[in-house]
Amino acid sequence: MASDDIEDPLLPEPASPRAMPAADLPPASMSKNWPALRLSSMSTRRLSPSMLGGGDFDTVTPAAMDRHTRAALVGLIDVMLALPVVASFASIIFQAPFFAPYIGQLVKLVCLSSALHQLIFSLFSTMPFAMGQVQDVGLIFMSAIASNVARACAGEGVPADETLATVLVTLTISTAIVGLLIIATGMLKLASLVQYVPLPVIGGYLAFVGYFCLAAGVSLASGVHIDEDPMTWAGLASADALLRLVPALLLLLLITAVQRRFSHPLALPLLLAAAPVVFYVVLAAGGWTLAEAQQDGWVTKPTPGEKPWKFWEAWSLFGFDAFPPTTIHWRFVPKQAGKILALYFVVAFGSSMDVAAIQADVATPLDYNKELVTVGMSNLVTGMAGVGYTGSYIFSQTLFNLKMGVDSPVMGIIVVVSEVLLFMAPVNVMIYLPNLLFGAMVMWIGQDILKAGDWLFIAYKRVSHVEYALLLATFGAITLWGLELGIAAGIAAAALHFTYSYARVTLRTFSVVPSRSGAVRTWDHRRVLEHFVPRVRACSLQGYLFFGSSVLVSAKVLAVAQDLVASLGQLARQESRGRPRTQRESEKLQGALIRAPLFLILDFKRVQGMDATAARTFVSLHVRLQRLGVQLVITHLPDEVPALRKLLASQGLILRTPSGQEEGHVAGSEIEAAGTCQWFETMEAGLHFCEEQFLDVAIESGLCSPRRSDVTLAEALLAHRSLSDAQAEPGGPARFEAAAALLGRYVRQRKLREGEALFESGDEPDCFFIIKSGTIIVEVSFAENEHQGKPGVEGAPTLTRAQNRTFHHDPGAVVGDFDFFAGRRRTFRALALTPAAVWVISRAVLQAVADESPSTVVLLQSIILRAASLTAVHAFEVLEKLT
Repeated sequence: MASDDIEDPLLPEPASPRAMPAADLPPASMSKNWPALRLSSMSTRRLSPSMLGGGDFDTVTPAAMDRHTRAALVGLIDVMLALPVVASFASIIFQAPFFAPYIGQLVKLVCLSSALHQLIFSLFSTMPFAMGQVQDVGLIFMSAIASNVARACAGEGVPADETLATVLVTLTISTAIVGLLIIATGMLKLASLVQYVPLPVIGGYLAFVGYFCLAAGVSLASGVHIDEDPMTWAGLASADALLRLVPALLLLLLITAVQRRFSHPLALPLLLAAAPVVFYVVLAAGGWTLAEAQQDGWVTKPTPGEKPWKFWEAWSLFGFDAFPPTTIHWRFVPKQAGKILALYFVVAFGSSMDVAAIQADVATPLDYNKELVTVGMSNLVTGMAGVGYTGSYIFSQTLFNLKMGVDSPVMGIIVVVSEVLLFMAPVNVMIYLPNLLFGAMVMWIGQDILKAGDWLFIAYKRVSHVEYALLLATFGAITLWGLELGIAAGIAAAALHFTYSYARVTLRTFSVVPSRSGAVRTWDHRRVLEHFVPRVRACSLQGYLFFGSSVLVSAKVLAVAQDLVASLGQLARQESRGRPRTQRESEKLQGALIRAPLFLILDFKRVQGMDATAARTFVSLHVRLQRLGVQLVITHLPDEVPALRKLLASQGLILRTPSGQEEGHVAGSEIEAAGTCQWFETMEAGLHFCEEQFLDVAIESGLCSPRRSDVTLAEALLAHRSLSDAQAEPGGPARFEAAAALLGRYVRQRKLREGEALFESGDEPDCFFIIKSGTIIVEVSFAENEHQGKPGVEGAPTLTRAQNRTFHHDPGAVVGDFDFFAGRRRTFRALALTPAAVWVISRAVLQAVADESPSTVVLLQSIILRAASLTAVHAFEVLEKLT
C-alpha cells in the first residue's frame, strides 16, 4: 500500500473500479429481507450499520423483476421520504422569522439543490445505488450563516429583498468554497487529516445538531420561535402552542413506532402520506376551512400578494436582474469565514463516516478519495448553480438501495426528476401541508441524533468518562458561546487532555515480535508446525493510542497483513523446494497450507490507554483484516487498564475469551458488532492457540499423528530435538531412542491424581521430572510492591501484595529443573491439573547414567538447557509485567 494512500481505518481503502461489480450486489431474484428505512443520515451513522429488518422481498415484488423496474420502485420509495425531509431541512436553514414570508420559494431552492446533489452522485459515484441530498450535518452552520447575515443586514437597515439576496449569495458562496476544499482534500489524498478532529468534539457538535433539530421541530409545530437561548422554551407555556404541539408529538410517536415495528419499506412513506390526509379529514369533520387553519398556525400562511411560482424567475431572488448585481451587500460575506471553515470540517468528517459505514456493507473496497471528490463536486455544482446548500451521502438510504439490489441509474433518475418537478411546480406546498408533519419529522431526526444516534446519551457507554465529559463540555460551550468558539474550546480541551495523557507514557506504537510459542510438542508436530508458522504475524503496540496515532498504527498493521497474504505464494514455492518428500506428501502439505488460516496477533501489553476513535479504528481494522482472510487475535489487554476491553467491546468488537465467553455489546446499545476475535491474557497463549488451529488442519490432512494424552520416554526426549540441526545431527532419532532405553532402566514413574501436588514451595529439590501424561500446572507467587506517596521520599508507605501466575506443562515438558540444578529449595508449587504421570530423575539416576554412557548425559544436558530457556522466557514475561 502506497504511503500516500494511508488513511484512517475509519475510511475505506482506495480502489479503482468505476462502478460496483454486479457480484457485490444482491441478485434481483433472490429472496431477501427489506431494509429498515430511517430518515436521517447523521442519526443512523454507525460503524457497522446493518439495517435489515424482517419481511420477504418476493412477497412484495415479482422475483423476476428486471433491474430497471426494481430501481424505479426503490427510487419512488426514496422520493416519498426525501421530499418531506427536504422541506423540513429548508425550514431549519431558514428558521429565522425574517424568512417566513419567503419559505415556500426557499423550499423550492433547497429541493433543486437536492436534485443537483443526486445528479452528481448518480453520474460520478462508483456506487450506482448512492443517494446524495442536502444533509443534516451542515444544517446548523447553514442556519447560523443565514440568520447572522439577516440579522446584520437588519441592523444596518438593508431592505428585505436585498437582505434575502445577500443571504442566498452568502450560502451559495459558502457551499461552493466547501466543495472546492473537499475536492482538494480528496485529490491530494489528505482524507486522513480530517479524522484528526477529536471524536468528543465531533460528538459534542452533533449532540448540539440534535438539540437544534429538536428545538426547530418544536418551533415548526407549535409556532413558537425557539433558538439556542433556553429561555425561548418558555413560549410553549400557552394553550395555543401546546394545542398545536400535541398532535406533532403524537405523530412523532407513530413515526418511531412504525420505524421500529415494521420493516416493510412502504410503511414509513405511507404513514407520512397519510398524515396530511388525516389532518384534512379532521378539518372537514370539525367544519374548519384551510384559511382558518392557516390563520391559527396549523398551516403556513401564504404571503400577502404572493404570485404563482415561476421557476425560471427563481434567480431573481438574488437580484441578478442587472449585472453586476447592486442588491448584494458583499461586505457581510467575509465575516462568515470562520463558519465556512468549520462547515468544511463537519461536512468532510460526516462524509468520511458515511463512506466508512457504507464500506462496512460493501465487499469491494471503495475509493474513498474519489468518493470524497464526488461529494466536493456536488457541493461545488450546487453552489455554482445558485442553490448551494451542503450535501453528501444519505447513508441510510444508500444502504437501503444497496440491499434492495439497485444496480441501475434509473433510481437516481427517478429521484432527480421528482425533485426537479417539485421545484418547477407552480404550487407552494408549504401552504397546504400541516406544520405538524414537518415539526414531527424534524423532532424525530433531532431526538434520534440525541438518543439512538448515540451522540449524547448512549455515547456515555461507548467512550471513556473523560471523553464523555469533553463531549458534554463541547456541547455546553457551543450552546453558551456559539459554534466557532464552542468547537474551538472543545478542540483545545481535547488537546490538553491528550497532552496530559501523552506526557505520562513513552509512545512507541509499533514493533514486530517473534511468532512462535514455547510449547513443548512431539517431534512430528514440531516438524509439521515449521511449515505453518509463517502464517502467523505478531505485532506489539506500545504507549497511548489516540485519535492521531491510530491512523499510522492501523496502516502499519494492515501493511503487515497484506505482506503476509502476498508472501503465501513465495512460501508455497519454498515448501516445494524443501526436504525430499513423495508426490503424495507434497500434495497433502499443499492442500493443508491452502486450508490453514492466517493469523495476525496484536499484543496490548504496553498499551497505556486509548480513546474512542482509536478503539473504533481497531474495529474497522478487524473488518478489513477479515476481508483479507486474516484472523485477528488480541493478547495482553492489561488488567491495569480494564477500560480497554470495555471500550473495544462498546465500539462493536466482540472479544471471545479462552473459555469461550464473549465480551461484546453494551446493554442498551444498538451498535452492531463488526465480528468476533479471540483474545488471551498472554502472547504465549495467543501463539499457542494459533498453533493448535494449524495442528487441527495438519492432523486432518494426515501430515502428522493425532494428539495423544501420553508419550513414551523416547518421544519425550525427541520433542526437544533441534529442528535446525536435525539433518546434520549424528545418530539422528536413533540416538534419542538409545538414550531413552538406557534412562528407562534407572528412572521410576510416579502417578498423580487430579489436584495432587507434585511438590510444594519450600520442598527439597532432590529430583526433577519429565511429564509422561496429563497436564502439570506450576503456580508462581510474586511479591509486588506499590509505593504510595512521592517516589524517592524516605519513609514513604509501601504496600506489598501477592500476584500469582500459572504456567501449564504438557507431556514431554521438564518440570522442577531450575531449583534442582540451583541447589535451592523449591520456589513454587506444582500440581496435576488432570490425572498425570511423570518420570522421576534424581541425582543418583544422573550419576548412574553418566557412569554408563557420558554421551547420554550430554544429550540430557541439552534437553534440560532447552527446558530452562523456556522457563526463563516465562519468568521474563512475568518480570516485564511487574516492572
